[in-house]
This record gives sequence, structure tokens and C-alpha cells, in this order.
Amino acid sequence: MGKEILILDHYPAESPMYDELGLNGPEYIQYARHRLRRFSDRLLGGDVSITFMRPSEVSPEVLQRELDQQYTLVIGSGSPWNINRADIQENPWIEEEMKMLQTFFHKKQGKYFGTCFGHQIWHAANGGQVEPAAAYHHGPSTLTELSSGKSCSVHRSHGHHVIKPAPDSIVTSIGSGKDTGQKIIYGTVFPNAFTTQAHPEADVFGRQIPDEYISHIREHLFSAAHS
Repeated sequence: MGKEILILDHYPAESPMYDELGLNGPEYIQYARHRLRRFSDRLLGGDVSITFMRPSEVSPEVLQRELDQQYTLVIGSGSPWNINRADIQENPWIEEEMKMLQTFFHKKQGKYFGTCFGHQIWHAANGGQVEPAAAYHHGPSTLTELSSGKSCSVHRSHGHHVIKPAPDSIVTSIGSGKDTGQKIIYGTVFPNAFTTQAHPEADVFGRQIPDEYISHIREHLFSAAHS
């Protein structure tokens, strides 16, 4: 039987933010979706069927109906938006999604994986705190697992980060980049979720992240100890 994945696509179809970041919007969206498909295949071992849905373009009722389905995994993508008062006021769907993710977590409706914005919105929804970073973080970063001390290079691109993790989470890794040297929370695990500030779907120095880190995510999401 195939694995069904719902990806909450937080990249808008059109936005002046793409121009501000020097990106070609349509090309970047296709590239981001390609990376997420490839990551999903690696994480779940192939035979994956993916549904993309933009929370910014559907009603809360439609989004809730999708979250109520028995997906193998729900993935929250990155985004040019941030978890801050201005973006939430301009985009009411962010607060609606936060409410649904809170319900998703407490009712244990399924498994969730969040990357970057998907990491931040999950923590904000479940009692954590997100604040602007001291500087914009972009490019390669070193992620270090706290349990093993092992490190690997990952990509990150964010101006906000989680400074206070949600109460039900355990911090599993920290990260830092050469541009700022600031240590931040990079990986967290919940009873039914794994979130990371990094972009494990992205290449670093032309290479995909190690299989070992993919296995680390898979173990926390699907092992009996974390179910």
C-alpha cells in the first residue's frame, strides 16, 4: 500500500517577497516542491502519493477536512512569511492553521513534520515562542545532534527562530552558521511530530543531507517509542 502525504505548502503563488529576495517566484515554487517530493521519497522509502495544499488559498473548513484524513504524514513547508504580529494580521490563515495544528497535536490525529516556517508555526501553535533572529541566517549550517554529538551540514534560510520550544517537545539538535555563529534550536521531537529549523530537503554543497539524518527523523516519527 502506498504512503499518503499532505504537504501544507506555505509558498504563495505570487508575492512581492520573491522580488525582494531576488527570486523568480514560479521557478522557485517548482524547485521547492521538487525538493519536498524527493525528501518525502527518501523519508518514507518511495511509493509516495503527495497532495499539495496552500493554507493561504483554501477555507479553514477545507483545510480541516484534509487534516482529518488519515495521511501517513503531514508536512509543513518553509515560507517567505514569518510568525510575527504583522504577518499574522495580514494573513489570517496563519492563525487558523495554528488552531488546527494545536488540535492535530492534542488529538494525535497523525504524524507531522515541519521544516523552517513549518517548525515555527507548530511551536507557536503549541505553546512555544518565535522571535526575530539577530541576523538573517542563510546558507550552510552545522547541525549537531545532542544525544550522539554527531554533526552534518544542512541548509537554512530564515529571519525568525524558535527561542522557547513548546512544553511537550524535546530539543534533539542545535545548529549554527559561520555567518553569525549564533546557536539556535534546530531539531525538536514531540509524541507525534518532528520539526526542524533547517531545510533537510535542500542540498548543501551540491549534495543531499546524509541518509543517517533522514533515518534519525524517520526513527523519531515512526518508531514505537514515539508513537
